[in-house]
Amino acid sequence: MAESYVKTISKDAEGRVWFSLGVVGSFSVLDGYTVQSYPCSLTVASISGSAAGRAWALDQNSLVSFENGQWKTYPLDTLGDLLQNNPIRGISPLGLEEVVLLFSDRILLFNARTGKVDSLASSVGTGIGNYTGILTRLDGNGFWVSGQQGVVSASRVAEGTAGIRIAPFAAPAGLRNLTRMHESNSELFVTGQQNDQNVVVKLDRGRWETVYGAARRTIEGWRGPANAIWIRQDDDLFILREGQLRPIERQSVLSGGILTVFTGHDGEFWVGTSQGAAHCSRSIWLAPPDLERLDKAPFSICEDARGRLWVGFRDTLAVLEDGKWRLIPFPSDAAVRNTSSDSSVSPLPNGQILLCMDFSTGSPRQGLLAYDPDSGTFSRVPHPEGLAVRIVRARSDGTFLAQCGGGYTYRIDTFDGTTFRPYVNLGENQLGDCRGLYEAENGDVWVGGLEGLARHRDGKTDVFGFKELGEKNGVFCLGGGGAGRVWVGGRDRLVEFDGRSWNVLLDRVDRVRSILTCKDGDVWVASGTGLHRFHNRQWVTHTAEEGLPSSMAWEVFEDRDGRIWCGTTLGVALYQPDADRDAPESFVPSDRNLRETPPGGSVRLTFSGSDRWKQTRDPRLLFSYRLDEGEWSNFSPATLAAFNRLPSGGHAFEVRAMDRNGNTGAHPAVFEFTVLSPWYFQKGFLLITFVAGLVIYWQGRRALRDYKERGRMIEQLTSANREVQQRTSELASANENIRRELTERQKAERLAREGESRIRDLYEQMARSVAELTQGVSEVAAMATDLAEGSRHISTASHSLAAGSAEQAGAVEEISSALKVVAAGTQQTRRHAEELGGLADTARQTTNAGVGRMEQLSSAVEKIKTSSDQTSQVIKAIREIAFQTNLLSLNAAVEAARAGEAGRGFAVVAEEVRSLAIRSAQAARESEALIEQAQRHADHGVQLNAQVGIGLQAIEKQVDTVSQVLKTVKATLEDQSGQLEEVAHGMDQINKVTQGAAGSAEESAGAAAEIAQHASRLQSLVQILSSALSDLNSLPGDRQKQLSGQ
Repeated sequence: MAESYVKTISKDAEGRVWFSLGVVGSFSVLDGYTVQSYPCSLTVASISGSAAGRAWALDQNSLVSFENGQWKTYPLDTLGDLLQNNPIRGISPLGLEEVVLLFSDRILLFNARTGKVDSLASSVGTGIGNYTGILTRLDGNGFWVSGQQGVVSASRVAEGTAGIRIAPFAAPAGLRNLTRMHESNSELFVTGQQNDQNVVVKLDRGRWETVYGAARRTIEGWRGPANAIWIRQDDDLFILREGQLRPIERQSVLSGGILTVFTGHDGEFWVGTSQGAAHCSRSIWLAPPDLERLDKAPFSICEDARGRLWVGFRDTLAVLEDGKWRLIPFPSDAAVRNTSSDSSVSPLPNGQILLCMDFSTGSPRQGLLAYDPDSGTFSRVPHPEGLAVRIVRARSDGTFLAQCGGGYTYRIDTFDGTTFRPYVNLGENQLGDCRGLYEAENGDVWVGGLEGLARHRDGKTDVFGFKELGEKNGVFCLGGGGAGRVWVGGRDRLVEFDGRSWNVLLDRVDRVRSILTCKDGDVWVASGTGLHRFHNRQWVTHTAEEGLPSSMAWEVFEDRDGRIWCGTTLGVALYQPDADRDAPESFVPSDRNLRETPPGGSVRLTFSGSDRWKQTRDPRLLFSYRLDEGEWSNFSPATLAAFNRLPSGGHAFEVRAMDRNGNTGAHPAVFEFTVLSPWYFQKGFLLITFVAGLVIYWQGRRALRDYKERGRMIEQLTSANREVQQRTSELASANENIRRELTERQKAERLAREGESRIRDLYEQMARSVAELTQGVSEVAAMATDLAEGSRHISTASHSLAAGSAEQAGAVEEISSALKVVAAGTQQTRRHAEELGGLADTARQTTNAGVGRMEQLSSAVEKIKTSSDQTSQVIKAIREIAFQTNLLSLNAAVEAARAGEAGRGFAVVAEEVRSLAIRSAQAARESEALIEQAQRHADHGVQLNAQVGIGLQAIEKQVDTVSQVLKTVKATLEDQSGQLEEVAHGMDQINKVTQGAAGSAEESAGAAAEIAQHASRLQSLVQILSSALSDLNSLPGDRQKQLSGQ
């Protein structure tokens, strides 16, 4: 906000909250997620939110409206002197265009559209004395006005001033100066003065009631969440329970001075202080106020046939009946078992309540106790064998499973409320201390202990240990996960058995105590780390921050109305999903994320969210995201999404938030970004690459020419090498001559005087030889240098050629291997084609045989039809014979009648013959009908036979076609196989040639290296010879003159 000093608070029809601040020339608006601040005049008084983003305020003697981000002034000139002598005490927006103006003695209605001001009521007419304050009704359809001697209720029932109904409520005697009104549903809380003290009174349907009184200077009261009454005394807040004030800790915003209180729907309220604004609303979990004293764990919860809710605490049984809680103490020697929540409290068919208890007296020390709600008495339910009963679990038929015996005895009986019957006996000491029972939908009985789990099915028992459940993960409770799945609550995790394998559903929990599968499919799990809800395939955890009395949950239960109850270590609470139906919003801030990311596709995106009115704090929100309309990720608290190797180009990142009540934002935040292309895909680089390719191509061609030129140079160098060898031999010979000449020179020095002329001739000859030798040595040195340089180039080229030849040989060898594999596949395909050809021939033969049999069947059907026709003719003949026989019998009967007594016997015979003729005619008619039916069937059979024959002939043609195609495929594959063999053989030859070329290249490289070594040696010899000639030329000049005779 623009400032933390909050003077007044109001709320508009859309739920936005408007804050009037200190003298800073601005105000703030909160929509539940973000705060916006706008400028205003320093003289503007309290701002009242209206509707459609509009608000009203008083600015000296004018009415101002804030709409569309701008202030608009409505002068009240028509009021004239009234404003000078009687200032406006307050305003209340009524709809979008009307504002109620409150004066000390009257109530006026201003219409912004027409500028007209109408009178609604006067203090004299309402009879409550001068007016002191005005409050907009929560439904926005009226207002309340407080006065010195009562309050006025106004509500709009029709248009115009006549449609506003005014109802005054006079205060009781002695109550005066009413102010500070707060509406809550049908109640109105007002502060007044009575008997020299300030009091908070409540007006409920016309009835006044004193709530609280104190001698403090400032006092006010209102109805808060959980139906609790809140009291403000000066700068302190309290909750009023059973006549006692329970202080609210003054911290953060509440540590400042309280300046204003605004109340809303369902107990919601805001407190404005000198340090900011605080919001209080309903939590999604509500602890019943009547059970506040029972700040201990309820071990089991159940509901009986009459809809009464029963909660079993350690030493107390609580029952909720007709909206009121009643507490029933247990006998002094009995306490509810706390090692298992499996039906520790359960309703019996006879209306009594069955309790699984620990007893401090008698034997056994664990057993069952029955409570009769009608008589209010407890009675023990003994086992017929005197066994202890440690755990009971309700079954779907209303009976119970009961674990009987010691903690390490796994005998399971059934109990119907009166009788125990042995059911399953799993032995002893297999699973550790028994903690849970469960009967699955298919009749499997599961028994869990601290060291394992057993399943009894069809007389067979399977035992599961820590390998399936997790290391040291004992069983604390059992439940059904739906669809035939069994959920096992352990020491530190929740695991599931789906009939085939074990899966971990929830990890890092502390002792799962209760598992509940609801009617809507959600599953609730109570553990020491909170109450976990499996909703829309996501886990959401509820703790004390969501309103539970404690973050350590013990029991969870669903009643017949679908309400969820949770028992924690500090009491029981009721789930109120309607307390928070607003979904959180998510944000992807542009200043913390890059719109353009570097090449490579590694992207990190940060995001955040905010729940409306901070029902769920930002750090507890859960997030799900997706990229480019892909699959949504699972919800988690992480606010960072990392992606790797994303392709270059544009991408759209979406993120949505979910609060702890399971509300998910319908409109995810979208952030679009671009992954830049790598430098080697950019246009400039591609252009450079293209140009470089052209240059490389040109350089390659040049290198090829240079290579050919080097070949010629090698030949020249070889020739030059031969010349060098020849010159070397000549130099060797010249060197020998020089040696001899030097010997002669030494002799000549001793015999200088004797052979001066001869020595002079020799010296001149030697000078000429030395000059020639020097020139030859210079030429040899130059050739040796060129030879060495050429040898180095040849060696480098030869090594490159050898490496390329080796790579080419490897590639050729891989191609040859691949061709062999393809050839083998082709051979196999050809064999499959031959098999298919054989099958096609067999099918053709079978089809031909079928066609032949159909022809035989057609012939047989034709014969049957002919026989039926002939039989029909015979039947007709029989009918005619029967007709003639009938006539003859009638004539015989007539003649017998004429014969009188003598023809009586003949008449009897005639009658029998006539009866036989009639039966014969009847049989003939029936046979004729049957034969006609048989003829129709035979005709139909002939038609069907013809159609089947045509179909078989078509099949025969298609089989022939398939056979021909397969033969063609076979021939083609044979050709391809031969060709591939030839290609493979060719590749083998190429491989050999390439290997040879590689070897030759290596030999050339070696030869070039040797030439380089010889050239280097030659250079060394030339340097030695040059040095010798230099020494020879460096003889003293006078000696040379003496030798030359000068």
